[in-house]
Amino acid sequence: MVSFFFVHKELPSYINDTSIVLVPKKENPTLTKDYRPIALCNVAYKVISKIIATRLRSVIQKIISQNQAAFVKGRCIAENTMIAREILHSFSRKKGKRGFMMIKLDMEKAYDRMEWSFLLNVLNHIGFTSPFTEWVQDCISVKQIRLLLNGAVVGKFKPERGIRQGDLLSPTLFIIAAETLSRLLQLNEEKGRIKGFQMGRQEVKVNHLMFADDVIIFGQATIKEAKAFRECLDLYCQWSGQKINIQKSSIYFSIGVQRDKVQAISQYWGMRKMTPDTIYLGLPLFRSSKRTEDYKPIVDKVLNRVQGWKAKMLSCAGRASLIKSVGTTLANYVASSDVLPKPTAHRIDKTLRDFWWGDSKDKRVIHPVAWDTLCRPKTHGGLGFRSMESINKAFLMKWVWRVLEDDASLWKQVMEAKYGKSTSFLDLETQPKDSPIWKAILLARHDMMGGLCRKIGNGETTSIWFHPWVLGPVPQPQPRLDATEGVSLVNNFIDNNSWNEEMVRTWFQPEDARRILNITLPNSPTRDSLLWLPEENGKYSIKSAYRTIKTLHDTQSQNTKWRRIWGTTMHNRLKMVWWRILADCLLTRGKLMFIFNLNDTSCPLCSLQVEYSFHIIWECEVARALWFGSIWNIRTSESDSKGAIEAITTDHSKIKDLNHNIQPLVQRFHTIAHRVELWEATWVPRSLNGVADFVAHWAIQSGQFGTIELTNFVSSLPTWEADG
Repeated sequence: MVSFFFVHKELPSYINDTSIVLVPKKENPTLTKDYRPIALCNVAYKVISKIIATRLRSVIQKIISQNQAAFVKGRCIAENTMIAREILHSFSRKKGKRGFMMIKLDMEKAYDRMEWSFLLNVLNHIGFTSPFTEWVQDCISVKQIRLLLNGAVVGKFKPERGIRQGDLLSPTLFIIAAETLSRLLQLNEEKGRIKGFQMGRQEVKVNHLMFADDVIIFGQATIKEAKAFRECLDLYCQWSGQKINIQKSSIYFSIGVQRDKVQAISQYWGMRKMTPDTIYLGLPLFRSSKRTEDYKPIVDKVLNRVQGWKAKMLSCAGRASLIKSVGTTLANYVASSDVLPKPTAHRIDKTLRDFWWGDSKDKRVIHPVAWDTLCRPKTHGGLGFRSMESINKAFLMKWVWRVLEDDASLWKQVMEAKYGKSTSFLDLETQPKDSPIWKAILLARHDMMGGLCRKIGNGETTSIWFHPWVLGPVPQPQPRLDATEGVSLVNNFIDNNSWNEEMVRTWFQPEDARRILNITLPNSPTRDSLLWLPEENGKYSIKSAYRTIKTLHDTQSQNTKWRRIWGTTMHNRLKMVWWRILADCLLTRGKLMFIFNLNDTSCPLCSLQVEYSFHIIWECEVARALWFGSIWNIRTSESDSKGAIEAITTDHSKIKDLNHNIQPLVQRFHTIAHRVELWEATWVPRSLNGVADFVAHWAIQSGQFGTIELTNFVSSLPTWEADG
């Protein structure tokens, strides 16, 4: 069916027919506009649209301008929020008579109003030809839409325009159509009708930002420029069928704009002024003097999600999954584009921590394991939760990486233009006039430097004195010759894309020279780049950065018991039970003695050792009897071969410390073992002792535990005859 469509360019109506359900946009919806129509497409159609969308994504970066951040690989929503805030920060520090304006536009039912003919004309104008445009036309030309209410069809209609929310192809088609507006604005800027906002002295101008249908425009606060913007928008709306929702749109003016000009421009647009609590892409656009108040809605949103989860009805495994998939995700969105105040980060952590342990307003419970422990990776004894303060720092380090490596992004161009392109980013110092996010990014450099190393291309930008450029324990090898020799860059040691071995060995110590000569140079000259050492592929990732911040990247600190638990195929609930045991999470006497100063901390069953989680489940005599008497006959005690295994695995220099009777045997074993590259000492137990097995079964059936005098039970024990 799918191949038939691509060959014959015919899509049967029963495949493209769509059902629509209305999803509320807000709590207690009352009007139709309070609902979002979501299309339920046929599975066969989804396969077709997925194929077309995938083909489009392979070329979309070449088509869509940098001002559009939605649905393009390598761009993210946080770029737009950060650029908008940086421009507002510059607005507040502008001097002189020339003022600026920012207009936040709301497009009314943007997907539903898109004209099919306009979309196809845009594709043709860009250069897409048949049969591709015919495939797209068949996909968007829906013959019939059924309206579902409570699962039943209550009506049908035939659409004449609009693209469907829920169709995999719709987001890509929409930003291609919206590119028309972007190019109209850029064209008018080139003609001088629109000035936009110039960032710094580097001639980086921004006149608009787009994220799908969310549009913000920037320009000089003049009637002339307002009219130029309005003409571009009216022309785009006329072609595409889009409509600006004036009631939801708003306008903001920088310092220095005269009151009469503010009034004239506002009346021309018919818009209200922006309020301090304006939200852009889910985050507050303006900063208040009390930063924690800016993010109170985010904290409340996390709290509402937690309270709606019904913690009492969920297992520990269920709570862990929800914390990772919902609770942390909400907070991560904020952490990815701004500096979280410490009180806000701690409040989010507390909300998730209380949910995990089952705290409520009316009931407080003991937290036997610290939140920092829970935030460790599973291989280090934690549950993989994330501390908000640490994850925020990891996201800030990501922006450091983007400044260093991502030359194409509009965000980097804006930041370099504002804070100085002439000075090396690594040498920049924070200034009082810098924005809060830029100060935080500069501070994050320190956390990142330990994980960076230069990847040598042509060596023209890498200093042998100041840059880490050699893999190994000493990333900055110190030359043994004086710096006055006139050699400072790595390219001085490269001839025709290969190392000058004689010069390298002259300048560096033998071990450093060996490591340098082991660096593979590219066949053709390329610019030097950076490697992120915690990742095998050298690319920065939030996961590896978080582990670096928490100093958990050393595999030697991992305990194999955690890998065994989480690596097994048993149910997650059972894995969680074993984690609680091994993490000493049960409220035993040994755990409670630090809280309540208990006098007696011994195990109530055996009275031999302090009661801890692992003891009561595994090491206690009663537990041993239960495990051994089970159908699996599990021995929880150490084998009698433990001493022998420790002896033969003793370090060669410490053999003399062993018992003199076994020293020759161990010495001989080591002599033989040295001839083998890989060897391991293991204990293979003999068959289970029949008598012990029988007695254990009998003890369970008789209810006898602890130390038993067998002479008291001789009459009740059956006769056992041993062979031989």
